[in-house]
Amino acid sequence: MLELRDNGGGLVDEAVTVARQLVPTGPVAHIIGKQSSQVVKAEGPGLGLPIVVLANKGTASASEILAGALVDRCKAVLVGSPTFGKGSVQAVIPLGGGSAVRLTTARYLTPNGHVLEGNPLKPQILVEEEDRGPKPKFSWRRPLKVLTVGLDVLAAQELLRWLGYPVALGEFGRDAGEEAGQCCSGLRGGGQPAGAGHAGAVGAGRGAEPRFRWPGCLPDRGAVDQR
Repeated sequence: MLELRDNGGGLVDEAVTVARQLVPTGPVAHIIGKQSSQVVKAEGPGLGLPIVVLANKGTASASEILAGALVDRCKAVLVGSPTFGKGSVQAVIPLGGGSAVRLTTARYLTPNGHVLEGNPLKPQILVEEEDRGPKPKFSWRRPLKVLTVGLDVLAAQELLRWLGYPVALGEFGRDAGEEAGQCCSGLRGGGQPAGAGHAGAVGAGRGAEPRFRWPGCLPDRGAVDQR
């Protein structure tokens, strides 16, 4: 299953690289210009497995190129709602004084000739989406503190939760750093670790160190040296 909902695209070359890993030998996309055309091809065995692609109105540009290639060449099942419908090749022409002109020079077509520009991909299985509210904005410049658990993982989990996946914040959510700090504070103080007997801790015998599920929860250096 390939999740492309609310994926506004990016570098087309990257989308083609992904498609070439999944699509068997043959066309991935057509680039049709006013005076020339090009066929982007894959050269490999392809994935060879059933594929489901999740898409919605936020699926655009390079993501649509990838989805179209999988639907046309791999018989992938498109599930969700119609895509955005953007498949233009644009060039930026610099002008004087720091200005520039963005000019459309070509259009992308799927392997079977579907023009993406202004023509969204329509899912085989239509699933109406609930109003999830505004998409969360992630700041990759959050202040780092001791025992902060992977911000990249946290951001991805928050986005998955917004998309409707059952990702509990208790696993690695906003309180993860606090719980990690609590379970480690006991180790630093030399006493009973906070949360002993909690589902997050694994009981330990005499002389053994307790283990916790939080990746940031590590004993101090002295305890490590004694292992």
